[in-house]
Amino acid sequence: SMIVRKGIPLVKKGDTVEEGQILVSGAVPVVGDDGETTGYQYQKADADIRARTILEYEDTENVQYPEKIYYDFQQAEPYLQIGNLYLNSGKSDKISDQAEIYTLEKNFSFGEHFSIPVRIGSRISRYYYIEQKKHTGKGLQKILSMNYQHFTETLGKKGVEIIQNDVKIYTGSETYSAKGTLKVRCSVGKQVPSTPLPPDYIAEDDTKNGD
Repeated sequence: SMIVRKGIPLVKKGDTVEEGQILVSGAVPVVGDDGETTGYQYQKADADIRARTILEYEDTENVQYPEKIYYDFQQAEPYLQIGNLYLNSGKSDKISDQAEIYTLEKNFSFGEHFSIPVRIGSRISRYYYIEQKKHTGKGLQKILSMNYQHFTETLGKKGVEIIQNDVKIYTGSETYSAKGTLKVRCSVGKQVPSTPLPPDYIAEDDTKNGD
């Protein structure tokens, strides 16, 4: 389907087109009294175009996956900051290089409109180690199905209509995959610079100085 507001359509409904093909031209012919094209006026082409096309889909999940296993305790390190001066307890018993760190902090102020740069808080480290685990077959199929559902929902928000779905799940010893094709109807086309004037067209100014 095509709704052309500005420009000259170069294709019509039902045509098969390819990527990179000009669909609407911004070069509008200027026709003389004799019916011959004497030149072109350029304008910014404007059109709404929708077409049927094929999208390829592929998503792969590993059977093995890393999982964080947290230790039973957290480590807190109190600190005091006055301006650029930073003081802490100096106590840090690291049990692992892998940690999630977050801060609890309070600012001191007097009244509503005056504050002094004094902060007291605690830097909390939550340590963990990585353990390799395995998904079940049903678990992997569920993950792939949810990923595909999210993908199609995103397409829908962009105005893409799914006409036919040919996506299947393939199982393996190390990976599970969902792949296939989707036949869709969607908006197509992007604005590009207009094509140059035809080589047989000579503007009046081009004949000056023997050019």
